[in-house]
Amino acid sequence: MLDATLFGRTACALGILTLPILSGCAKQPTVTNSTSYQDTYANSGAVSARDYGFVRPARSADEMGTAASRRRIVQPNNMLASGGDLWNRVRAGMRLDLHANARIDTKFDQFRRDPRYLEKMSAKASPHLPTIVNEIEQRGLPMELALLPHIESRYNPAATSPKAAGGMWQFMPYTAREMGLRLDQNYDERRDVLASTRAALDYLAQINRRFKGDWALTMAAYNCGPARVAAAMDANRRAGKPTDFWALDLPTETEQYVPQILAAARLVTDARKYGLRLPAIADQQRSEMLVSREPMNLVKVATTSGVEFAEIQRLNPEIKSRWLGNKDITQLTVPAGTGAKLSAASAKVVQVKPLPVVLDRASTSRSQRPSALASFSSDS
Repeated sequence: MLDATLFGRTACALGILTLPILSGCAKQPTVTNSTSYQDTYANSGAVSARDYGFVRPARSADEMGTAASRRRIVQPNNMLASGGDLWNRVRAGMRLDLHANARIDTKFDQFRRDPRYLEKMSAKASPHLPTIVNEIEQRGLPMELALLPHIESRYNPAATSPKAAGGMWQFMPYTAREMGLRLDQNYDERRDVLASTRAALDYLAQINRRFKGDWALTMAAYNCGPARVAAAMDANRRAGKPTDFWALDLPTETEQYVPQILAAARLVTDARKYGLRLPAIADQQRSEMLVSREPMNLVKVATTSGVEFAEIQRLNPEIKSRWLGNKDITQLTVPAGTGAKLSAASAKVVQVKPLPVVLDRASTSRSQRPSALASFSSDS
């Protein structure tokens, strides 16, 4: 990737900053971060969920999924500014059996051997966990799912796997499009934190319905595909064997995948008990969604807001056009507190929304939206 600071200086030299703030411009493309991706998987034994496909049950439908999935989580009153530690909301929302199988113990012991395991996880999760937790709570899903992107990508929205899975939730292109995410030469919503999180949770909810509320099977199917999990269950039925996740013959990567999520969740549940430190993540708004009537010049946005161009790029990894004059960029994530300044600088900025945002239920229906962020249209 080109050095963003040098790029911004070059843009200034060319007089781009003399253009109006909304004169049409996009940021540089995200380049595959193969090193970070390899580090993620080489050490954990994980495999992208989208390299395979779906998720399976934990121990049994009764113990890990079916009954628990019917219990709804009550939303906290102050989701965006409780001022506490966000990990407390994660702990409060966990409801799966974290001691269901020896395979969880094995992964737990492996993770625990690294005294900085939770510190590193918290640092990676910090920018994006508020959005993930908010979306999980609004749907009443188990909070263990907040650890899934840790196993997938180490919470890296720019991650790309060798098999073309992309984003924090590691969507394969076909699945991403099926879930309503936009993928074209200028835009890849798999790397948009809010859009991809909503799509991933919608996808997980679909899988969970297919597997009758069993979250272990659901997570397994997310990894290797629902068809692969269903086939393994059918084979066990024919052989007179149990059909819970732990009894199925699945790809090795998938058999490790669910235990990794649950082992990480167990560590988060009581880090001190296991002699580990889990740094707090402030439970507060980190960024805002800027919505404009016309395409935005990203360099001008950075200059007007006082935010480094590289930071604008980091917050919007889904924008991959090489050209500043991208005609489609009317929605942009900016650091919290900068939206008001930008709105004052241009009457064409029509909305500044805090992130995370309250879920627009209509926006989760693929048939009702051209984009996973359609709820931020200028007339909403």
